[in-house]
Amino acid sequence: MDNAVALAAKTPGAEDVVANQESFAAGYSGHLQQARMRSGFAVQLAERAGHRERAALFQSGAAVREAFLGM
Repeated sequence: MDNAVALAAKTPGAEDVVANQESFAAGYSGHLQQARMRSGFAVQLAERAGHRERAALFQSGAAVREAFLGM
């Protein structure tokens, strides 16, 4: 994950994708509150950049994660 974050720092416009991946990594490791925060941040970044479809994909991915966890 650290490598992906370092690469995203060099790639303009990749922050939302990395935040989304971080949310799934946090969720997988049991850090659900952090996963929710990172998902929300990813959605905000995508929306600010005008990537509405990407934001919707991030939201749906977070919803699937929540559903798997019984939320």
